[in-house]
Amino acid sequence: MQEMVGYLIKYPNVLREVMEGNACLLGVDKDQSECIINGFKGLEIYSMLDWKY
Repeated sequence: MQEMVGYLIKYPNVLREVMEGNACLLGVDKDQSECIINGFKGLEIYSMLDWKY
């Protein structure tokens, strides 16, 4: 799951698509996916698209 979080930080456009329901996280079950999305929502980091990894 740590690799998935790192990927979403590196590619925020993918995070946005997942959060909008237009994409899913392959290899991650529904509960883990919800935890990841809720974590980003809690940090409000998903609204920033110019982060550097």
